[in-house]
Amino acid sequence: MLLLPDMSQPRPGLEVDRAHLMHPLHHPSAYPQAKTWVEGRGAIITDATGREYLDGLAGLWNVNVGHGRESLAKAAHDQMATLAYCSSYAGSTNYPAIALAERLSQIAYSSINTFFFTSGGAEATESSIKTARFYWKALGKADKTKIISRHRAYHGLTLAAMSATGLPAFWPMFEPRVPGFFHIDAPDPYRFVNPDPATSLGVAAANQLEAAILREGPDTVAAFIAEPIQGAGGVIVPPLDYFPRIREICDRHDVLLIADDVINGVAPGKRWMHAYTYSGHPTCCAVALRNIEILHDERLVERAARLGVQLAERLQQLTRLDGVGHVRSLGLIGAVEIVADQATKALHPPEAQMTARLTDALLERGLYTRVAMDCICIAPPLVISEAQLDRLVDIIADAVPAALTAARA
Repeated sequence: MLLLPDMSQPRPGLEVDRAHLMHPLHHPSAYPQAKTWVEGRGAIITDATGREYLDGLAGLWNVNVGHGRESLAKAAHDQMATLAYCSSYAGSTNYPAIALAERLSQIAYSSINTFFFTSGGAEATESSIKTARFYWKALGKADKTKIISRHRAYHGLTLAAMSATGLPAFWPMFEPRVPGFFHIDAPDPYRFVNPDPATSLGVAAANQLEAAILREGPDTVAAFIAEPIQGAGGVIVPPLDYFPRIREICDRHDVLLIADDVINGVAPGKRWMHAYTYSGHPTCCAVALRNIEILHDERLVERAARLGVQLAERLQQLTRLDGVGHVRSLGLIGAVEIVADQATKALHPPEAQMTARLTDALLERGLYTRVAMDCICIAPPLVISEAQLDRLVDIIADAVPAALTAARA
């Protein structure tokens, strides 16, 4: 029998963590003084010492309505007290899953009206890739199996999803990757090298997709997968003309377009032999329905757009700082990219440990977020206040010089 810990006794410490818990993307030597998080309220999270921090990444891009929502906990409690779980395999369903699918059909594009539920982004990527291959097989085009994605893309870390992910740091210990995956450049307004000055950056970046399709052969390419805004790759916001051109290219060559919207938001044949145990989990669906109600009732999407203007203005002020190469944002998602040379855009060498120094400097000043490839990622809960948003940028403004000084010491 598994006994739950007695919360009246002293809590287990980091020595127990290191002895028994394997963390994602982790080596114990890298974080000897890891944080133990114990509570969250709104945009604030608290560690085991009682110190409060701004949550600069909404958990891991996913706590958009803020921490400590009692109505979400109640939705989970009420559903588990009624029906904790049931399979959603063929011949079985439940009311929360039905209601969630219907609600999503009302708020997504009109052409997106049928849904398959997964437990996370990697599962969603795997499902999308398998669905694309199934689609072309059902149409008698079984050779259309290849997937094109982008450098600096993040689509998850299961084997096929990792093969689509365009961050090479995730690959070496798991090679060989799944064959049939190819990458083109990201539409990075800061780093993309446009070979044709007569063509806009967005169109030039999109044209790489057409070149890749023609190189591989349109009859072999199943789909192009892309994040509308690349998150873990450094919050890359594409030019406005990028995706219209991508859509046009996909349509011309009969290539499916998969939008990986896990971070950004929502968006006949033989039997579809694909399934997950927790697909359509009634408790998860009940919580998701309540979460959508909060987003709607509190107009958090509109709030994100309004506060996004404030964020963009404040981030622009950071470009005056030494070491800040580029700032970018859309709504309440953004990034501050730190470079060694502002003229050449060169990054700091690995021995400078800039990512770790930036992370430590931000933590010391009360901001917990992710630094990816020397880009300080920003995506706070949508309930963050104006004052808290100003404080977030002020912390970055103070932390960047401190990290640069430490690296040069």
